[in-house]
Amino acid sequence: MIKHTPGPWAADPHYPIVSAPTAPNLTLCNDHSIPMSERLANARLIAAAPDLLEALKNYVDGCSLSVDALAVARAAIAKAEGEKA
Repeated sequence: MIKHTPGPWAADPHYPIVSAPTAPNLTLCNDHSIPMSERLANARLIAAAPDLLEALKNYVDGCSLSVDALAVARAAIAKAEGEKA
């Protein structure tokens, strides 16, 4: 099993960087050929990856979403889209 940097991961809302408690500069979405709005969206999606993984695991494990699993999934989607859950 592949291990990843423990979360929570967070995207800076003003600069295309993703950080985690153990990795302040986990990744930088800094390809200047891509518009800043797209780089910020990429950073949000990367930051939501652990949450999206957890939501998918909950779905697969239960194959019918409990209220808690559904809340985790909705929060992960909101995080990926830059919204508050």
